[in-house]
Amino acid sequence: MEKEHSIDDNKVKYINYCINVFARQYDMSLLESFNYLERYGGVAFLDECYAAEHLLSVEDAVKDLTVICKNNGGELESRHSEGCKFTKEDMSTKDYLVQSIVSQMVIYLMDEFRWDMITAMKAIYHSELFRKLDDVEIGLYTQSPKYVYCYLKKELLTGKYI
Repeated sequence: MEKEHSIDDNKVKYINYCINVFARQYDMSLLESFNYLERYGGVAFLDECYAAEHLLSVEDAVKDLTVICKNNGGELESRHSEGCKFTKEDMSTKDYLVQSIVSQMVIYLMDEFRWDMITAMKAIYHSELFRKLDDVEIGLYTQSPKYVYCYLKKELLTGKYI
């Protein structure tokens, strides 16, 4: 009997929030942050240790990610000498909306294609659609997650954004 695929919405949202806060801590784009964290084991760490990690402050999560990535060959040093306190108010409306849409699209991909979370995140962050979603001039981040997902799905199935 095949194991039932389970999706933890809160876990997906938490990991995307950590990617966003990490990006701000190190003055990176969301794509750069995801790529760095994925390459040096940060995303896998958050996935595996979510049960304990989400109980800590986001500042502690970023510190943990920094250590994990450094132990796996990453070379970033914090640009903020005494560390930073992050609140949801620190996040711009655009960043919040992009993060929310990405989180929901991860859930859609996991549900529809039966992908694991990291595969779904890679598909989104490396898509042409994500570059459009993160572009202020285009404003795609103001649309609903389902609407944006329709374009992502088309890109994934056809290789073309439009």
